[in-house]
Amino acid sequence: MKRILAHITARSEEFAKEPMFQYLRDESIDPEQRICFMPMMAHFVFSFMDVNLYILRNELIDTPYQRLINIHSYEDATHWPWWVNDMKRAGLDKMCTFTDAMLFTWSDVTRRSRMLTYEFVAIAAKASPKQLLAIVETVESTGYKFLSTTADVCKSILGDPYLYYGSKHSNVESGHHMGTDGAIDYLGAIELSDDEFTETRAIVDRLYKAYTDFVAEMYDWVQGHELRELRQNPFFRERVRGQVSRPLNVEELRQHGTPVPTSGAG
Repeated sequence: MKRILAHITARSEEFAKEPMFQYLRDESIDPEQRICFMPMMAHFVFSFMDVNLYILRNELIDTPYQRLINIHSYEDATHWPWWVNDMKRAGLDKMCTFTDAMLFTWSDVTRRSRMLTYEFVAIAAKASPKQLLAIVETVESTGYKFLSTTADVCKSILGDPYLYYGSKHSNVESGHHMGTDGAIDYLGAIELSDDEFTETRAIVDRLYKAYTDFVAEMYDWVQGHELRELRQNPFFRERVRGQVSRPLNVEELRQHGTPVPTSGAG
């Protein structure tokens, strides 16, 4: 697994060069403005809870690798209260209808955050135990890169009031599974065949692509929003768009290339 761990480290270094990271490090921008992307992480924060509870964790399988994965899932499943705290402290928590919240969270502007979760679940569902360990390492590494960067931003804010994006969260995200040298050594000693390495590296790359798309979406959003506007407006302006679905007519079915014989005008 040493080659995979080295690959994850290299990919994390590339990840940290994305424009969103450059934005977070730009000291010419007010620090609270730099972390005003918080609403964009709503779906990720809560779906990450479910990923740990229902996708990664499996108490019915009693193997060393699964036990490690289960331990990780207990450590990472309930960080969402810190995010709730930060939304309130930032003045970004809103009085709104339930449907307002849903329409924003499932809007086009947050699509990549949702796709990250769906991609993760699709990958994890087919992963071997060794690959699941690599997936956990990837999550830990990307999380550490992002949260250690936001923690540096939060230190510039009077009182360092944020938990999810501040030092409290980054201090428990070591960048490695369980954050212990023993665990790192244990993972490094796991042997992978050449085929296992190739397949696992492809999975890691697929996850990094999803994470990169996610932070790119955040960066696009902060470019068009100011903290003052976000605090003053009743709610975030993005909404799901579209008409109610309906059955397609014969001509539309043909245009979509249906393999089923159709009859009728058109």
